Order: sequence, then C-alpha cells, then structure tokens
Amino acid sequence: MRRFKGLYTALAAGLIAVCATPAMAQADDAAEQDAAGISAPSWIMVDNPSGKVIAQHNAEERLKVGGFPKLMTALLVARLAAEDPKLLDQTIEIQAYMTKIQVTKSGALGGERMTVRDALYATLVGAASDTALALSRTFNNRFAESNFRQLEKIPAHSRSFIAEMNRAARKLGMKDSVFRSAYIDAGENGRASTAHDLARLGIAVMADPILREIVGAKSYSATIIGTDGTTRSKSWNNGNRLLGPDVGGVATTGTPSSGQSIILATSKGGSNRIIVVLGSETSSQRFADAKAISALAN
Repeated sequence: MRRFKGLYTALAAGLIAVCATPAMAQADDAAEQDAAGISAPSWIMVDNPSGKVIAQHNAEERLKVGGFPKLMTALLVARLAAEDPKLLDQTIEIQAYMTKIQVTKSGALGGERMTVRDALYATLVGAASDTALALSRTFNNRFAESNFRQLEKIPAHSRSFIAEMNRAARKLGMKDSVFRSAYIDAGENGRASTAHDLARLGIAVMADPILREIVGAKSYSATIIGTDGTTRSKSWNNGNRLLGPDVGGVATTGTPSSGQSIILATSKGGSNRIIVVLGSETSSQRFADAKAISALAN
C-alpha cells in the first residue's frame, strides 16, 4: 500500500508540474519583470556571439520597431564595402524627395552629396532616414530582383535592396521579421520584427568591423558636398547615452507608434551580451529598462 501511495504522490506531482506550464512560467516571468523594475512590454538579453538566451519577456512577439530596419540597411552596405573598400569613399546623392520624409533626417539638402562612409554614420549615429533611403537606392542594382510577393508595391528603385534585407534576415535566423522599408517599421500592420530577431541582428552588426566602429561613436562630423561643389560640415550625436567602457553600441529609436526602444551591446567581466528593449514609454525609461535587464546577469 505504501508503494502505491508513493506512486500516487509522484503522479500528482507530475500532474501539477504539467498543469503549471505555461501559465505558471508566464507568472514567474511577469514576477521577475516586476521585481527587476522593467516596464518595457518586450525585451531580451542574449549572449554574444552564441545567441543563447539569458533572460527575456515576450521576446517572440512581433511589434513595431521604429527605425531599427536601418541596421539591416547598414549591414548590407558594410558587407559590400568589405568586398570593395573603395566603395566607402564613393559619393551618393540625397535626392529632394528624401529630405521630405517626416522622420529624423541628416540635414542634407536635395541634390547634395556625401560619401558612403558619412552616410553610414548619418544613418547609425544620427538615425537619419534620408541617408538610409539613399543607400538602398544607390545599391539596389547590386542585388537580385525580389521574389517576395509582399514587396510588390515597393518602388522598383529600392525593391531588390529590400528583398536582400529579407533574405539576409532569414540567413540570420530572423524568422519573424519582414522588412518593407530601408529605414522604418513598415511590416504587416507596422509590426516588422521581434526582440529576439533584433538581438540576432545586433550580434551581426557587432561582428562587422565597419559597423562596430560606427555604432560605438558618440558623435561624428561629416562633409556634405553642395550642388555647386562647395562643402560644409555636419555633425550628429549618438542617441545612445549609455555608450562607454561597458557599452559598445548598437542603436536607439523612438516613434509615437513604436515607443522608445534600444539595442545594446554590453561587455563586462569577460561576458558579452546583446540587450533589446522594445516599447518603453519614455526615452529615459528605455535606458533604465536596459540597465535593469543588464543587472539580471550579475
């Protein structure tokens, strides 16, 4: 009888364990989030470069991600530059219609030019959307034509580039991301990616020597070439105020619809991490959330 009693106890314990998943796991996750003081609706911390998840909350939910598509735009251009370093000194034009985008811009006027290198700094340090669009249009013909049905309405001058953004995303394991723009979250209902997918993108950006240097810059001064050949200087400051000895990048973004978000590359005590925070209510809160998430690994 004692043997059966032990068996019943074991079966009951197993039943409780089965019933506790995933509801209790979600409750524990929420409790951990509250205890850490993290307010963002979606976040993740992974090891860099393995991608192993250290902690997360709703990291697989597709959300609006603001200007983070710029990171993939820059990654494609940096890969072209790795094959042909002279490409960085090539100049590209900021066309007049690009300067009318209702988001952060570089400050270049229609018809003005800058080098590809300066355009990458504008895109990643200055969060400029006009330069991201100019890069996608300039290098569109370097990539195969689109075979994505959902990209049919994208203008032909950028369609192949954006198709390559999606092909590159699949190769990185970003299975829940769809890019329809070189500079903004124009996925299905604007929900272009997930925190987990963006962590994968963050790892790829930090592995690229060109981009790693750019996203680690606190500021940058570029030379803009006017339509008459004269030049002027233009500077941008990095929106990532956590940059320092333990933080090497990667990007910040914020729009009314996506909230305030950040991707961080941290390094401390021999451990490298990528932290993604999506949808914090304020700019200050996204930095506080990132710090709180980082502390979970201590």
